[in-house]
Amino acid sequence: MPTTKTRVILNPASANGKTLKRVERLKPALKSVLGEYELAFTEAPEHATVLSREAVREGYGLVISVGGDGTNHEIVNGFFDEDARRIDSPTRFAFLASGTGGDFRRTFGHPLDLEKAIARLKTAQPQKIDLGKAVTTGAQGPLTRHYINSATFGLSGYVGQMLLTAPKNLGATGTYLYATLKGLLTYEPQPVQFKSAEKTWEGTVAIAGFCNGQYFGGGMKVAPHAQVADGLLDGVIVEGMSLPAWLMAIPRVYTGAHQHLKKVSMFHTQSAEVTCDGAATPMHIELDGELTGTLPARFEVVPQAIEVLI
Repeated sequence: MPTTKTRVILNPASANGKTLKRVERLKPALKSVLGEYELAFTEAPEHATVLSREAVREGYGLVISVGGDGTNHEIVNGFFDEDARRIDSPTRFAFLASGTGGDFRRTFGHPLDLEKAIARLKTAQPQKIDLGKAVTTGAQGPLTRHYINSATFGLSGYVGQMLLTAPKNLGATGTYLYATLKGLLTYEPQPVQFKSAEKTWEGTVAIAGFCNGQYFGGGMKVAPHAQVADGLLDGVIVEGMSLPAWLMAIPRVYTGAHQHLKKVSMFHTQSAEVTCDGAATPMHIELDGELTGTLPARFEVVPQAIEVLI
């Protein structure tokens, strides 16, 4: 039977450790909105998935993510079992953005200020939204993960590797922009092949992906037409281009105006197969900002997969 229990899963490392420092101040605000709730801290990578899956299996009424896009990613995967099958549960999902990227919340215009975000929960309405599903190439074979915001590869995977050890004291936009500019100096676009019912394409790719949300990379509006409940993923392909052309294009990505560039293709799809025959280096994939396997991969939409308080 469903319960009214709420589990708040907080990533103490999010926002470069700033979230943990604000916990005591946030507790009264959470209680005023939620009443009784459980507060659980993540202790290691993938721990949020464990905590979420436990609550979903027990039929909790609500699981709330406090952290960045990576925390959202782990918690959403907890709504599925170890074989990536949806767990039959009435549990809803909500998120309070407090991380380096905070891109998923931008699609809905949610505030980054945690107190304001908590207050917003009072009037939040449940909405069933889609998720993406990616079957990537892992070290031990196929790796299946779900994602709530974006799946990208190319320059993004290259930059993602750089960010594993990079300081994050420039804020979301500054951190990603600095890493992107640095990556552009050494990244070589690789050959990639796309195949879906809607589009077949091959060529060198600077960055590409299949998005559920509109934003990526600390505020880049990479998929300006994406809708989270339309039963489709938004495919985006940015072909390889010269460094001067990239530098001129980057400001447009933050407004979505890059969609008008000749080197950019956008399309809607339910699923797509992507290979990288001829690539000189592994093509790493980012799911919600988390490095997850490499190409070749399959991406598909899972319609109405999760109920979210928006």
